[in-house]
Amino acid sequence: MSVPAFQTIVEVLLLSCINYWFIRHLQATRGGGLLAGFLMVVIVAIAVFGVIVNEMGLPHLTWLANRGLPALTIALLIIFQPELRFAISRLGNIRFVRSVERLFQDRPAFDVERVKNSIVGACRRMSKQRVGALIVLQRRGGIEGFISGGTRLNADISASLIETVFHGKSPLHDGALFVSAGRVLIAGCHLPLSESLKLSPELGTRHRAALGLAEESDALVIAVSEERGHISVASDGELRQNISIEELENEILEGLERQLVSVTETKAEGAESAVAVDATVPEAEASAADGAES
Repeated sequence: MSVPAFQTIVEVLLLSCINYWFIRHLQATRGGGLLAGFLMVVIVAIAVFGVIVNEMGLPHLTWLANRGLPALTIALLIIFQPELRFAISRLGNIRFVRSVERLFQDRPAFDVERVKNSIVGACRRMSKQRVGALIVLQRRGGIEGFISGGTRLNADISASLIETVFHGKSPLHDGALFVSAGRVLIAGCHLPLSESLKLSPELGTRHRAALGLAEESDALVIAVSEERGHISVASDGELRQNISIEELENEILEGLERQLVSVTETKAEGAESAVAVDATVPEAEASAADGAES
C-alpha cells in the first residue's frame, strides 16, 4: 500500500522538529554527551547485528532483535529520566496550559507597591551586608508543587521579615523563601538544582537552585550572593547576574503584574459564570410559571 507523498512530508517534518527540539534541549544539560554516546553505541550495534542476522538468516536472533527495541526504549527512558522530567515540566509553562490552570485557582488581590518595596528594600540591605538570600516570587504559574521541606509562615510580607529569615543565625537562612499574593508562604525550602553547563563554576548552590526552579516554572527567583553581594535574577530558564536595584524593581514589578493579570482574569471568568447563572434563573422561573398556568 503506497503512502501519499503529502503524509510522508508531514511525518518527516514532525519527526525532524521533535528530534531537533530534544537534541537542542539536551545540549545544555549533562545528558547531551550521554545521549551522543548512547546513540552511537545503539546505531553501531543495530547496524552490525542487522547485517549479521540478515546475511546468515538466523531466526532466533531475528526474534531477539525484534524484541530488543522495546528494551532499548525503556533503557532510554531510565537513562534520561531527569531530562525527560524537565521537558515535561516545561509543558506546564505553555500559555494554554496556564490558562486552564487559572480556572481552578482563587488568588486574592494584593498591594503591588508594598510587595515590591519590601523585596527591593530587603535585597538592597542584604546586598550591602553580604547576606545570602534566595527569594521565589510567584507569577502566573503555580509554585506549590515545587515546595519541598521548609517551614510554613503564611505571613504578610515585609522587608524586616525577609531579612530576619535570611539572618545568619536563623535556622531558615539556607533555604528559599516563597512569596505569593503579597504573603510569605514558606521559608527554608529546597529547590531543584540546574544541570545547565552554561553556568560558571564560580557560582554556588544558591544560583544553581535559582536557575533550576526558573527552568521548571515561570517563577521569578532572586538570589543575593553572600560572597560578593551581587543580586541575580533567574526567570524563564535564564540567569541574569549582578543586576542593579532599578533592574530588580522592573523585574519584580513585571512579575507582580503577571500575577495580578492572572488574578483579574480568574475573577472575570468567575463573574461571567455568575452572570450566566443569574440569566438562566428568570428563564427557569418563567418556564415554571407557564407550566403552572397551563
